Amino acid sequence: VSLVFSLVPPPYILPSLRLNQGPEFTLIFNLTGFTLRNSFIQCQPPVVVQAESIEIDGSTFNAYGSTYFHFTEMVMNSYAEVGINVADLTLEGGFLQANDILASKGILTINITGAITVNEGASVIGKTVNITCGTTFDLSGKIFSKNYLPSNSCSMPITQYDVNVQCGEQITIYEPAMVTGASIYLASQHFLHMGGISTDGKGCSAGGGAGVGEYPQQYTTSCASGGGGHAGQGGPGNPYAVATGGLIYPGMIGGYLTAGSGSGISNASTSSSGGYGGGGGAIKIEVDIEIAVLGSISSDGEVGQGMQSPFCAIGGGAGGSVHIKAYEITSQPDAVQAK
Repeated sequence: VSLVFSLVPPPYILPSLRLNQGPEFTLIFNLTGFTLRNSFIQCQPPVVVQAESIEIDGSTFNAYGSTYFHFTEMVMNSYAEVGINVADLTLEGGFLQANDILASKGILTINITGAITVNEGASVIGKTVNITCGTTFDLSGKIFSKNYLPSNSCSMPITQYDVNVQCGEQITIYEPAMVTGASIYLASQHFLHMGGISTDGKGCSAGGGAGVGEYPQQYTTSCASGGGGHAGQGGPGNPYAVATGGLIYPGMIGGYLTAGSGSGISNASTSSSGGYGGGGGAIKIEVDIEIAVLGSISSDGEVGQGMQSPFCAIGGGAGGSVHIKAYEITSQPDAVQAK
């Protein structure tokens, strides 16, 4: 069953709307122009918005079901938010200027044939984030994936990325913009990077991975655990090597990157995903022509947390993987690291 709103004269200005029908309904807007100005929409059912022009200005569009926007041009100004609480969100069209686009528990897909601009201070968040554009992608806000690598296979080769941005001409990340996730893939012809890209501590959690640090079970009151291993062996948990570091394994297998392993778990460490003692994730950047790295690209392991003394120390997570492929690379000193 569908509820269909079809209005021809643009723009359609909607002050406030709340619909509480169940998931068996789909709310469909089929319009020439769709404008939210100082307005609020909250929908319980899935939503489809089809319009040549979409403008969201100082307004919030909130839905609980899977939501789909199709447009020629979509512009979000001032404080504007499109938020999907527990489902997937898809935006497809010709041009997008974005503020907050949130699908924290679902898949966020943005497919634009032209250019994408993410405004300063804006957040683009999904469990996974997939973005494609035909021309340019300008990021002044942040992109954040809430996904974590599976604990039982976190050090296996990564074949699908939590943040995936591919654009035909150029990606520009301005300062202080940030891209964060467990695994990140960015691809374009040209790349200018002045902000931050990070998978720090987003790889294997403490106690996980092929190179997990040792936690000697016989020391039940010990706070020592070994550091995670990856491209190099992890360090000992203390100067007396009560807990040895994790083993070495490849950073790339069959062309696919691997994440860093976590530290060993002791009674004084924390084993939450991407938390204390977690390994670094994976970052892959492929550029056809040139990349200029003026900001930071980091896939570090997290520092171990807990009691510290000359006889007792918690190992940290191993660094992850960073792979940059381009015809020409220019970079500031120490801009890229995985340690």
